[in-house]
Amino acid sequence: MQTFAPSPGTGDLTLNPNFVNPAQGNFALAAASPLIGAGQFGYDMGAVSYTVRPKNPTNLQILTQPNQFTAQLSWTNPTHNTDGSALASLGSVQVFRNDELITTLTGMTPGGAGQYTDTVPLQGNYRYKVVAVTSANGLYTFTREMYIGPPMTALPTGPDAYGYLALESDDPGGQPFAWIEITPPAGPGTALAFTQDDQTFTVDLPFAFQYYGLDYGQVSICANGWVALGATTDTDYSNSSIPDADGPPAMLAPFWEDLSPQQSGTVSHYYDSAEHRFVVEFYRVRQYTPATAFETFEVVLYDPAHHPTVTGDGKILFQWLDLSDLSGATFGIENHAEAVGLELGQDNSFAPTTAGIHDSTAVLFVPPAQAFPVAVNLTPAGTPIVIPAAGGSFNYTLVLSPPPGNPATLDVWVDVVLPNGSLYGPVLQRTVTLPAGQGQSRAMTQAVPGGAPEGDYQYRAFTGDYDLGVVWSTDQFSFTKSGADGSSSGSWACSEAEPGAAFGAAAPAAFALCQAHPNPFNPETAVGYRLPAPGLVSLRVFDTAGRVVATLLDGWREAGAHEVTFDASGLPSGIYFVRLAAGEASQVQKVVLLK
Repeated sequence: MQTFAPSPGTGDLTLNPNFVNPAQGNFALAAASPLIGAGQFGYDMGAVSYTVRPKNPTNLQILTQPNQFTAQLSWTNPTHNTDGSALASLGSVQVFRNDELITTLTGMTPGGAGQYTDTVPLQGNYRYKVVAVTSANGLYTFTREMYIGPPMTALPTGPDAYGYLALESDDPGGQPFAWIEITPPAGPGTALAFTQDDQTFTVDLPFAFQYYGLDYGQVSICANGWVALGATTDTDYSNSSIPDADGPPAMLAPFWEDLSPQQSGTVSHYYDSAEHRFVVEFYRVRQYTPATAFETFEVVLYDPAHHPTVTGDGKILFQWLDLSDLSGATFGIENHAEAVGLELGQDNSFAPTTAGIHDSTAVLFVPPAQAFPVAVNLTPAGTPIVIPAAGGSFNYTLVLSPPPGNPATLDVWVDVVLPNGSLYGPVLQRTVTLPAGQGQSRAMTQAVPGGAPEGDYQYRAFTGDYDLGVVWSTDQFSFTKSGADGSSSGSWACSEAEPGAAFGAAAPAAFALCQAHPNPFNPETAVGYRLPAPGLVSLRVFDTAGRVVATLLDGWREAGAHEVTFDASGLPSGIYFVRLAAGEASQVQKVVLLK
């Protein structure tokens, strides 16, 4: 038992005891006592320290201006402490934004007016806290959460993982709406003859158009309100979100909906040589349902040679002249792998940065404003390259060139464009980590099997993100095969011509089963996979009944990017499933064999 002076029951207790036994007597607590609280029944009273603090500031207000990033705060400093005593002076007043201290104001007086003007980094919702400070922080006052800055719809939509941005005609830097009328007979366009529901026409482009890092010489125009770069027979009418495996690769969707130009309306295309642009217009095209809804919109592709960008990708313009029903449509763009895209809206619901799609509006899609970090260059050992009918090989040098700066981790892959325009590969796929500012150069050898068809080939290399289909840089050269020996032996093996450190020796960051190429296929397809750590790996192929029809791999593999060939020459046409398993991880993908 600790003894106090004065003793309990004889006066006020103002010191800071460690223990008091109430059974020994009563005592009073002064208003400024450093004690608070009393124990529960049957327990002794405890004692804790009590700190005198300034009361909270009052009359806190916040003033904003439309379209400005500033907020002007005002308040009245407190005049008293929490114990009721007068506040003699203030050490400072602290201002917090979203619980982060942004300033400490000195020279403040009790009861005086306080002011502070804050500039927020981005438009958005913010909450402020103001605290009066003496020897310890005082009580604080919150504002309500409020929006500061220009409206979200004034921001561009995006960028996506590749870097494309969407600028509306009302956005700062947006392209004003200016309709380009091409529908014949009044306009100069060529009408497409849609004779049945869900048709797609492929037409040649008058210029090479780079889109998400790849060059295209054709465009496919579908009745259902979309355009795809390259040739496709897809006619998908049921809209989905973007990006999504539904719909065609490399899609432009100004109004992806079930439309019926064979019933009413006109779809036409036109090359405006004076302005170096290719226009596709849908004029008063009827929806399948409701039959009373008619839509007029267009897509404009700008020739990158005359409308240059940093990356070489082309600019794309969507324009909407007269719309009826947006409740079942999707608006946006998507890359060739259907893994990266930029959606403006779907089913009448729009991105927060999109004001909505309506009559007499335009959206300009612009590629990244900065060049990608790692360029790839291919240099064949000698030209022209002519492979005999029995097969052979050629040598080349592959160089990766990063700019000065941070280290870069990227994918490198190589594929082959066959004489009929289809793709084979990748024949090489690696994940590479380059030290800051340091490139890599590798001497490579590419085998060409005797069974490869006669004709001209394009040999292409890419850097970027293989799984997402993001292409940073590409380079290519051509070679010719003088004939075909009809054999099925040999392979498209790609290897290093010189000993040394393995190309792309860095381990991948994650376990992954890569997309098979080609797919659909006949009879071979390349299946790539990535292992972040060494281990036992199985790669098996199943039919739709769940039976194992091929074991491509069953054994130990080191960390890295790997690839095997699935030869289905002994299997019937159909759908198959490739399953990769390593430890507790597994992934499955569908492949289609077409004979």
